[in-house]
Amino acid sequence: MSATIFLDSRHTHYTNLDFLSGKVVLQLPTEAAIGGIQVKLEGVSRTRLSGPRHPHHVNSDKKRTELEVHKILYKVATVFPTPAVMQTGSPATSYTFAPGSYEYPFNFKFPFNNSCTATNSMRTNLVTTGLKVEMARDTTRHVKKTLPPSLSGFPGMAEIEYFIKVTVIRPQFYKENIRSVCSYRREKKGASPPMGPA
Repeated sequence: MSATIFLDSRHTHYTNLDFLSGKVVLQLPTEAAIGGIQVKLEGVSRTRLSGPRHPHHVNSDKKRTELEVHKILYKVATVFPTPAVMQTGSPATSYTFAPGSYEYPFNFKFPFNNSCTATNSMRTNLVTTGLKVEMARDTTRHVKKTLPPSLSGFPGMAEIEYFIKVTVIRPQFYKENIRSVCSYRREKKGASPPMGPA
């Protein structure tokens, strides 16, 4: 079983108020029970600052690192069960799919402002760098500003990334949900496109 994300547009960059549409293609080699299919549009900001562990001691060589993670964009669309399936009868906890290929379209509109959530999941706050695993502290201050562009020039110090995730929910507790992720770049409104060699 696999789920793949295909974007309709060949744009490599998106900005505020742009539409992002595509489809999820579900490939089933055998019959399978599925509880639902969700597509998520997400944006995450991560920053890391280092400073002296004891700033008031002049001879302090030990460093302390502060890590902060903000989920600045989070939109969810349930592409299955569709409203038509829901209207045909009582909602089921799972649906049996025959082997084959299934397509489900999705469409998102980027907001103008960010929508930073008050609390992050543990998975969002968990950051791995090489062999080092860090847990970001819970964020207490949030600002509502224009949704920022992607940032990737400062690895390990500051990054803003956007992506689309699809989750195929499998109702059996002993079967893992199927996931797929597609990253893309966001540019600031009115920014010049990158110039290449002539």
